[in-house]
Amino acid sequence: MAQETASIDRAISYYITDKKINHDQLAEYLGISSSALYNKRNGKNEWLLSELVKLSELMGKTIDELTGFEAIFA
Repeated sequence: MAQETASIDRAISYYITDKKINHDQLAEYLGISSSALYNKRNGKNEWLLSELVKLSELMGKTIDELTGFEAIFA
């Protein structure tokens, strides 16, 4: 799970910097609190599939790309 969390956090960091949105705006888009997003980004809580689907749609990436799963088998 640590590798997945790190991969997702890197993707989020890049995305929010590139698109000039903030942490709170992303949390609102995902339908979760800012503290819940913080905990998920730091591996304290697991991501729900529905949240990963929203992230993948927003960022134009597959869930495998977000989690780094694709790189394991490349």
